[in-house]
Amino acid sequence: MPNPKPITWQNIPGLTDRERELGEMLFCGADLRTLTLIDAKVGDERIPDIRAGKVYRETDAHAHRRAGWT
Repeated sequence: MPNPKPITWQNIPGLTDRERELGEMLFCGADLRTLTLIDAKVGDERIPDIRAGKVYRETDAHAHRRAGWT
């Protein structure tokens, strides 16, 4: 059985056009099924977390825990 089509910055669901551009600048040509990206920033712009080809956006509760708030 052939491998499924790679997940790239252009075909991963859940990103804005700007996030796609930033991701391409950082990891051009990467298959996002094999990438774990956490807390990535380009300048002051943040790229959502990506794990195994899926986009994970922080919820307010998650952001508070990261900042040390309860």
